[in-house]
Amino acid sequence: MARFYLLLLAASLGLAGTARAQTSNFSMYLGAGTVPVRASYAELLEQPTATQARGEYALTTVRSRAVLTTLGLAYDAPLWKISADQAVGLSLNVAGGLLGAPQEIYGFNGSAVLDFPEYVTWRYGCKATRESDRAWGVGVGAGYRYALYSLPFRSPSVLLEGARTFGRSNLYLRLTADLLPSRLYADYSSEGPVEAVSIRQQLTAVMGLSF
Repeated sequence: MARFYLLLLAASLGLAGTARAQTSNFSMYLGAGTVPVRASYAELLEQPTATQARGEYALTTVRSRAVLTTLGLAYDAPLWKISADQAVGLSLNVAGGLLGAPQEIYGFNGSAVLDFPEYVTWRYGCKATRESDRAWGVGVGAGYRYALYSLPFRSPSVLLEGARTFGRSNLYLRLTADLLPSRLYADYSSEGPVEAVSIRQQLTAVMGLSF
């Protein structure tokens, strides 16, 4: 009987060690998102004539929802451990991808983009600390996104994440949303400053795996 309890204790310690074993803070992820785009531009209605040197123009507005696909690298690390299962930390991310709009908008048809969404996070459960033995975890965060594109766009951003431990890896699903659009303006003599382009990465979902 004593041997049975010793074996049971050893098995329990082994399982605890497996549950607590955390991989590195690095992960790779695949993502997809939507980017609403509104563009306004001057459309030539009549060619210039001898009496009207500038011709006749009208402002045309086009709205479309571009699609973004990304492949990224993330580094998630705790900075302040509140407990074994809770921590405040950073989520640093860099991703490359393609952005394209189904409706013709100049500059938004299958172009490459570099995405830098960075967050301060609060986590509970797995991924919070190396000491956590939770199989599941959640995280929320707030930060800033900068996307390097033909027309760069940036915005405050928020994050929501769910994670699950599998052996020495963590699999997670992350949702991010930007809060404000980036706006660019053009100056027309008859209209004054007019919003030329409005861009916002409205919602992005990524699936990641630590390594």
